[in-house]
Amino acid sequence: MGMFLIISNIILALSAALGIYGFSHSVIWAALGTFVITSAASSNPIYALLAYPVIEYLFNNGHLTVFSAITVGLTLLQFVAVIKLAGERRW
Repeated sequence: MGMFLIISNIILALSAALGIYGFSHSVIWAALGTFVITSAASSNPIYALLAYPVIEYLFNNGHLTVFSAITVGLTLLQFVAVIKLAGERRW
């Protein structure tokens, strides 16, 4: 389970960086945006579900790309996996 979360966080960071780079054409903004979005994903999944699609919608002239769908899908998958893992734990 730990390896799944590590790999999915790496994929989440790469998809957010590629999406931000797609509309900003700046490596600096892509790196900063990725740090903001992936740190929000680890602290508050509800914010993470909304943050990247809203940012992309506002700054990409109202268009959403496949990177937005990948980040939302991975965040939901992580959310379900963590809930399942917490349900299986017996204290």
